[in-house]
Amino acid sequence: MTAGDCPSPWGEPVATARLKAGPEDFVVEEVLGFAPDGDGEHLWLWVEKRGLNTDFVAGELAARLGLKRQDVSYSGLKDRHALTRQWFSAHWPAGAGTPAAGCWTAGDGWIEVPARDPGHAPGSYRVLAQQRSGR
Repeated sequence: MTAGDCPSPWGEPVATARLKAGPEDFVVEEVLGFAPDGDGEHLWLWVEKRGLNTDFVAGELAARLGLKRQDVSYSGLKDRHALTRQWFSAHWPAGAGTPAAGCWTAGDGWIEVPARDPGHAPGSYRVLAQQRSGR
């Protein structure tokens, strides 16, 4: 039995739609609430991910940067079944040089503190409803 098999106490729905049919149907964008100031031991990385969970991406970033997993932080978990854009921070001690050029994106920057939960402003969300019918 599924929820759709149960009768509704309010009668038939006036409209139906399919939500989150694919990652692009649910877009989540984290809003940092402050800007990296260009100084400090934490490299902040602006990452777009699709079909990947946050912790997996943090592990991949650590591996690609040659860091321990514990040296990469994030402010909060984002939905795996979505297109998400969020900030990660990597502890990168002063004097360690600059990471490989392939690791940089336009939004990256440096700051004194690592990402923590809740370390950001409310995000923006967009949900696309497909196959709509009814009113």
